[in-house]
Amino acid sequence: MPYIPQKRRDTEHTPETPGDLHYDVSQLVDKYLYHGSEVPPNYQRFNDVMGVLACAQAEIYRRLVAPYEDEKLLENGEVYSVSQADELGQCLDPTTCRCGQ
Repeated sequence: MPYIPQKRRDTEHTPETPGDLHYDVSQLVDKYLYHGSEVPPNYQRFNDVMGVLACAQAEIYRRLVAPYEDEKLLENGEVYSVSQADELGQCLDPTTCRCGQ
């Protein structure tokens, strides 16, 4: 939740907790909605914010989380009986590959 103590809001800081990060993102959204345009917030601007946040989430997953998960798959082994990579012949873990390569 973004409701961090006031003393932490009043200083420049690098987010150290999920709450700090949520607060910082909330502040950016607030600036965009209420201070970044002569137009008052409307459905389109709210929708723009939701779309940007969804795309940011997807990009974080694609660029940061998925490669990390791939490393852990190689380190610890597959958990699924058959994966899409097996079906496509693009196995990440040759010890559990079922594609025949």
